[in-house]
Amino acid sequence: MDDKLDMSMMFAMHDALRRELVQVGRIARLRDDHPGQLLRAALGWELFKKFLLVHHQSEDDTLWPALRARVAGQPDQVALADALEAEHAVIEPLLTAIDAAAADPDYGYFAQVHAERISGDAPTYMPWLLNGASPQMLDAVLGKFPPPLLTAFREQWGPKYAALDIWNAGRPGRA
Repeated sequence: MDDKLDMSMMFAMHDALRRELVQVGRIARLRDDHPGQLLRAALGWELFKKFLLVHHQSEDDTLWPALRARVAGQPDQVALADALEAEHAVIEPLLTAIDAAAADPDYGYFAQVHAERISGDAPTYMPWLLNGASPQMLDAVLGKFPPPLLTAFREQWGPKYAALDIWNAGRPGRA
């Protein structure tokens, strides 16, 4: 009897799920449009959720019981099965949380509140925030600045911050 299990559909499913997560990440990184609205409007998001849940429910109903029967008495393997099932347990609540965030009419409210609270410290905060940032991150953040603010950042805030010794590195007795 051939005991080898054909896992090609399982591998294809996991590859497809990873492929679709790349698209979800692409939408989530959009800054000019409302990513939540775009995600909610994307057929791909609905298909991803549907097929992921069907896949997991099928594993829960058929694969895990068979796996547990096969590894009974092997504590390391039982622990692995427990870990796999625990991963499944968090997926549906995460999908629900993403849907809730995507439907949130106050999208961006955190950024607005944060900006209001930091506004007085912006000349120090922005150079501190971007100190050592990658060129891509600098472009992403500074690209949102209106021209006068960008000029202030480059000509005043940045140089002033660069002159600060914020960690007392120049303290006497320090090399």
